[in-house]
Amino acid sequence: LPAVRKSSVSITVGDGIYNTGGTGDGYTILKTTYYYDSNLNSWTTKAAMPGNKKEHAFTSFDNKLFVTGGQEASSSSYGYKTFIYDILTDTWTQKSDFPSNISEYAALTIDSDRIHMFITNYGYNYIPSTDTWTQVNYNSGTGNRRSRAVFSPKTGKAYFANSSNMVSMDFSN
Repeated sequence: LPAVRKSSVSITVGDGIYNTGGTGDGYTILKTTYYYDSNLNSWTTKAAMPGNKKEHAFTSFDNKLFVTGGQEASSSSYGYKTFIYDILTDTWTQKSDFPSNISEYAALTIDSDRIHMFITNYGYNYIPSTDTWTQVNYNSGTGNRRSRAVFSPKTGKAYFANSSNMVSMDFSN
C-alpha cells in the first residue's frame, strides 16, 4: 500500500486488489480507496468513499464494490452507512443504511442479484437493483458471530470463521 493502514479491508477483483478505509498512523478513520494492479505491480489512489470506515464488510458484484457497517467515527460505535463503488467510472454512491450496527459480520456475493450479510443465525440480504434490505434466517446450527467468510462457487458453500470455530453453509440448491 502507498500509505500505512490498519483495520482497512481488501478484496481481489480480476487481476487487482482494492483496499478501502482503515486508519493511518494515528486513530483517524479514513475514506481512502487504493487499487493494486498486479500486471503493473503498482498502486493507484481511486475516488474516496463518501464517509470514513474501518473494519467494514466488503464484497464485489457486477464491476462494483459494496461497503457497509464498520466503525465510522473515532469511537467504539459502529455505523450503518452503505456505499457502492463503480469500478468502471471510479465513483461512489451512498445507498440505504444497513439495518444493524453489529460489529462482527461477513458480506458475501453468492447470487447475482443480492449480497448476503451474515451475522449469527440471521443476517440480511441487500438487493442492489432496489436498494433494499431484508432480514433472513440462516439455519447454520451455530450462534457464533461471523467475522470472516469466503464463498466457493465450485462447491456452492460459504465458509465462516471466527476466533473459536469454522462452519459452512450450502448454497448450491
